[in-house]
Amino acid sequence: MPRAFATITFILVVIGVLLFVMVGKIAYDIFAVSFRTSNSFTTMIGKMESVKEGSQDPLAFFLDKDKNAILAFSPDAQRLELINKEYNGAELMLTYVERLSTCQKGKSCICLCSELSVGESIGSESRCTAAAECRALNTVAITSYTLISERRSDQVGSSKNLMQSYFWKNGFAIVRSETLPAYFNNIPGIKINQNVKAVYVRKDLGKVGVCTTSNCEILPPGTYN
Repeated sequence: MPRAFATITFILVVIGVLLFVMVGKIAYDIFAVSFRTSNSFTTMIGKMESVKEGSQDPLAFFLDKDKNAILAFSPDAQRLELINKEYNGAELMLTYVERLSTCQKGKSCICLCSELSVGESIGSESRCTAAAECRALNTVAITSYTLISERRSDQVGSSKNLMQSYFWKNGFAIVRSETLPAYFNNIPGIKINQNVKAVYVRKDLGKVGVCTTSNCEILPPGTYN
């Protein structure tokens, strides 16, 4: 009988230890990982407020969960737009995000959105459908233009100056997503599909932006020499 009691006690201890480890892992996934993303958000804001004019600073940025997103709005922006500029100069708005209600009006604002629901069709609205933390920036102005990618025309006989580009209008966004609508597929650098990504904080002519590629341009075409 004592031996059977000891065996049962041992089994219960093992089960208790396993449950403790599982609960600890779940708690770590919920809290510690989210803290890492929140800490990256705070670090990014610090970089944006301290980067020097004409400089570009790299930053290891963490977005730990699918559909996490950073949404940044220039001071007077009512909404953030993703634009495709075609070779002929025509602009097509692919999707947009309305300025969040917690963003202070008349100031640059940056938000950490827990879950961004991306519009499924071209021209449709994308929405922050979960908790968002927004902060106003008092010492810097977020740019109204952030280049995502561009390419020259490879058509025979076409001008070498013909460019197609994708850019954020009225701010910028960084999106973590494993799957996005089909119209995103041809946009290099539009999304992060892993939890850490090198991003680049840049300041030009008093404007600040963040890019997901090292060729960071935060001023409209023709501004840079």
